[in-house]
Amino acid sequence: MLELQGGVVSGANLTTTLGDTPIAIQDLRWDLVGAAPLEARFAIESLPLDRVHLGAFLAADNLDALLDGLELRGAVQVPDGRVLWQRDSGEPGASGRVELSGNARPRGVALRVGMPINISDARLQVERLSFDAGGTKALVRIEDLRGQLADRSIERTHLLLSYVGDQLSIDEWDGAIEGGRLRGLGTDNRRATVLGIALRKPYPFQLALQLEEVEVEGMLRGLFTGRGGTKGLFNAQLSLSGELDRLLSIRGTGRLAVSESRLWGIPVFRELLGQLGLDAGVVFDSLSTNVRLEAGVIHMEDLRVQSPLLQLSGAGELDFDGSLQYELGLTYGLVDRLGAVTQALYWLQNKLLTVTIGGDMMQPVVRVQNPLGALLRAEVRRALPRPGLSGMPSKF
Repeated sequence: MLELQGGVVSGANLTTTLGDTPIAIQDLRWDLVGAAPLEARFAIESLPLDRVHLGAFLAADNLDALLDGLELRGAVQVPDGRVLWQRDSGEPGASGRVELSGNARPRGVALRVGMPINISDARLQVERLSFDAGGTKALVRIEDLRGQLADRSIERTHLLLSYVGDQLSIDEWDGAIEGGRLRGLGTDNRRATVLGIALRKPYPFQLALQLEEVEVEGMLRGLFTGRGGTKGLFNAQLSLSGELDRLLSIRGTGRLAVSESRLWGIPVFRELLGQLGLDAGVVFDSLSTNVRLEAGVIHMEDLRVQSPLLQLSGAGELDFDGSLQYELGLTYGLVDRLGAVTQALYWLQNKLLTVTIGGDMMQPVVRVQNPLGALLRAEVRRALPRPGLSGMPSKF
């Protein structure tokens, strides 16, 4: 019911609609004479994130980018919201500024920013969502987010989401992923921007993140068939930039490291270890490499693999299509436990033994070569069963 008294409109237990969605309104107050804004509290049981409902807040091209380009889906529940409308002048009906704030919960929200993000639950604190002649601005703090990032489990995540003009930014991301941690790159996560993207084609973006102590088995889920025997902890620092609509435009650098790992479930390691007469029990103390991404090729430089039994070092390339091209030096460990003659032979082998890797991620071709010929097995090519191919995602 609305009441007008002394030039002030007030009301409670009101209902309006946005599209076909009912909005419950309480504590409405509007001074028709003075300069004070209209203000009210509101609640929405379920607000669909679709064209009908978001069209009231976003420009048409930004709306297309969000719904069609980033494939935003789902709804939000707003149990406790507040709205302010400030007129530009004292005349009723004049345009002005609308500002929303309050608490919200996502309901089945999903989107794709190069990789799929599915949100099971989270607490949203809308600190500011405003609309005026200058466009839309938003600042939303998200706490206790649970869901999946590229089909990997994420939980206990918090972040700050901002939107100005056509620029969407994710700052201060910090949370758990597959037993480890995902956060912004750098030492001061309070100021770290993880993702910045323009909501317009071709979707230029910048990404900077780090992964800490993430379980390798979880990171590789779905990439290889028969991944048994793959264990370890994965760490990474990555900085990327480019355009989502042009994958070959993406450039970046970073560093990858794996510790205390068993990598038999990865076809290239299974092939290599098999050729060296080793099995799934081999533990690698460390694997590390600097990476550089350019023109659809991941260049791995200063690649080093360490285990008590052997060490590999070298460089190589992994193409977006999965093809491999690596050349590595191989040395054996534990030589000091061998006799003098055998030590001498291994010394020669360590100077001459090389590993070349070709083929692709699913069906690698590994060659171990040594000019000493028969003494040291000049080239061993042991055929192993090839793993089956897994499906590729719609976007890499």
